[in-house]
Amino acid sequence: MLNDQLLITKRISDESLKFSDDKIPKRSKPLNGFNSENDSQK
Repeated sequence: MLNDQLLITKRISDESLKFSDDKIPKRSKPLNGFNSENDSQK
């Protein structure tokens, strides 16, 4: 049961990562603005 929970959690986090990558194209953002914040969160 615990393994299923972990798999679901991992899938959700993968989906949300994909979603934010699609929603915010990194190359189109200014270097001094969003990219530095995004990199520090990883």
